[in-house]
Amino acid sequence: SRAASAAQERYEKEVVLHGADVEALRTARAQLSSASGRLRGAQEEAARSSMELARRRADVEQQQQAQKEEVARLASRVEELQQQNSLLHSQLETVSQQMLAAVKTSASISGSSSSGAAATAAAVAAGTAADGQPEPGIEDGSERLLELLRFMRREKEIAETRLEVSQAEGVRQKHRVTQLERQLADTQSSLATQRESVQLNAKSLAQHGELMQKVETLSILTESNRQLRDDKQRLQQQLQQEQAKVRKLEGDISPLQEANRELCERNGALQAEKRAGDEELKRWRARAQQLLGQQKASESEESRRVQAEREAAARRAQQLHEETAKLRAEVSRLSASLGTSQSQAVSLRADVARVSAERDELKRQAETRAEDIADKVKTINQVKKIGRRYKAQYEELKALHDQLVAERAQQGSEVAAGPPPGPEAQAQAQASQQASAQTQAELQQAEARVRALETQLETAQQALRVRDSELESLRAEASGRGRAEEALRAQLGEKDEKARKMLLAARNKITQLNASREQLSRQCEVLRERLAAQDATREELEGRLNALRSQYELRISRLDLQLQQQQQMQQQQQQQMQQRQQLQQQQQLMQQQEQQQQQQQQEGRDDSMDGGKALDGQRPSDSQRSMALKSSTSGSGGLDAPPTVNIIKPTQMVATSSTASTASTASSPSSSSSSSSATTVTSAGPKAVPAPKSKATPRASIRPMVTPTAASSSSSSGSGSASGSSSSGGGSSLTPTATVMPMESNE
Repeated sequence: SRAASAAQERYEKEVVLHGADVEALRTARAQLSSASGRLRGAQEEAARSSMELARRRADVEQQQQAQKEEVARLASRVEELQQQNSLLHSQLETVSQQMLAAVKTSASISGSSSSGAAATAAAVAAGTAADGQPEPGIEDGSERLLELLRFMRREKEIAETRLEVSQAEGVRQKHRVTQLERQLADTQSSLATQRESVQLNAKSLAQHGELMQKVETLSILTESNRQLRDDKQRLQQQLQQEQAKVRKLEGDISPLQEANRELCERNGALQAEKRAGDEELKRWRARAQQLLGQQKASESEESRRVQAEREAAARRAQQLHEETAKLRAEVSRLSASLGTSQSQAVSLRADVARVSAERDELKRQAETRAEDIADKVKTINQVKKIGRRYKAQYEELKALHDQLVAERAQQGSEVAAGPPPGPEAQAQAQASQQASAQTQAELQQAEARVRALETQLETAQQALRVRDSELESLRAEASGRGRAEEALRAQLGEKDEKARKMLLAARNKITQLNASREQLSRQCEVLRERLAAQDATREELEGRLNALRSQYELRISRLDLQLQQQQQMQQQQQQQMQQRQQLQQQQQLMQQQEQQQQQQQQEGRDDSMDGGKALDGQRPSDSQRSMALKSSTSGSGGLDAPPTVNIIKPTQMVATSSTASTASTASSPSSSSSSSSATTVTSAGPKAVPAPKSKATPRASIRPMVTPTAASSSSSSGSGSASGSSSSGGGSSLTPTATVMPMESNE
């Protein structure tokens, strides 16, 4: 994210620094888009004009077909008229021959004004006679001659009117021809100007296309240089970051290796310590009886030491976990940065491919536009050729029409100045009429062609006006771009050279950066392998550490259990010590009582010597009971139950000196044996089980044993014995004695 933000900041700075270039490129692209739009409009207009030209060609072909049909019809009509004319000429020739024959035969007729009519009448009469008809009278011949004259006059008038009409039509056609010549001259001048403007437009378009291509190449080179510069900076920063990361990882790996060695050493030490601990545990079990007093302090110190070691091992394991997490985060960040760099490289390659495709597309568009312009120029040239051909035809027709008009005028003047027309004159008049009809037909055709040319010229003029407006706009744009183009032309050479140098430097730098990237990738692979090895060693160390931890926890649990057992044993020993102390106190009290009894017995032994013999037979056999200390040990050295004391009930007896001595000797070994038995019980091993808490603390119950005094008689002693046996503390004449004897619990 930091690298992306830094790259974004650098890109924004670069965009701000090259804002003018970007703005110029934007304006150039806008101009190119507008020019392409105009070119598309021109192409559409050319397509429309070509469609219109095709339509007009079809119309012209239809008109030509109609004109051909009309010409064929007129030709057939002309043939019919020629046949009628030839027939009329033959008739006129026969009539003229007959008239000449009549003139020769009639000598009486003079060359008066009516000679022509008479000769004509005679010729007519002769013609009729020659034809096989009966010869009429002179009046009929004169009437026929007059009718023929009238017919000829009418024909002459009709021909004159037609001549006038044709002359007027010729004048009108002359005016029309002059007007068409002026229009043709204007059209030629406009075509010349249009040709020049089209040539200039083509040149300007070619120059503009070259300039736009250079501008595009310049913008592409500038953009590629900027991108290469950004890539260079980014790759340099990435290289520095990767080098810093590598140094950091190396610096992190060295303490990890040290820590690994330390952990290995610590592992060996812990294993040795474990073995030593096991041996020490065995020694502790062997010396459990000797270390009862020091066990608590030593156990507390050992537990503290083990707890401290366990906490240190846990802290070290936590540190190793944190360092491993850091290394994994670093590796993930490196992989993420590598992925971003690869994605950026892919996007840059896609941008380069897109720019190349756009450049190829623009080249294709420029080629298609050049082809369209060439097609339009060809079309204009073809239209010009057609106009020239029609103009030549029109000039030929005009010359022919002028010649015919001149001939007609000459014939009219001759007819007006000369005598009445003869057959030759009439034939010439008919030929002139036919020629005038032909010229009229040709003039009509020429007019149709001229009208078609006028329509074509109008459409061409409209197209030229549209082109003129486009050329004016293009000229305005070209004049506006002139200065920028000059400046760009001046800068193109320098920028091309700089771009080449920068491209070479960028390629070299890219190769270097690729080599460094490959080296970094190899280093990253090595680091990944190292990290994998470290992860494996770390996992192995974690396994060992977990095993050691489990062993130490087991050991600590065993030590805690042993500590609890030892504390329970200490509590039992304290209770047993308290019991021994109580027993010792009771034994001391009993010894004191025995000593007092012995003293009392020794004092009253002499006094009761005589009465003792009489009382020996009266002592009951079941009144003597021994008092013993029962031991609860079960043969294995342990205590199963607290010791009990059996007290012999007191009986009235007269003790002799031997009996007293025996009692004293018996009491002293019993006390010693009880104390030794108690000592043996307390010094039992650690396997002794404590007595249940429900049982009361063992105490010795002592019952008094009454002995008779010297002043009492047998009756009084018997009653006293009875009273002493029923009461727990006798009167003043009763002295309680107790004999404590240890008893083995063999029952």
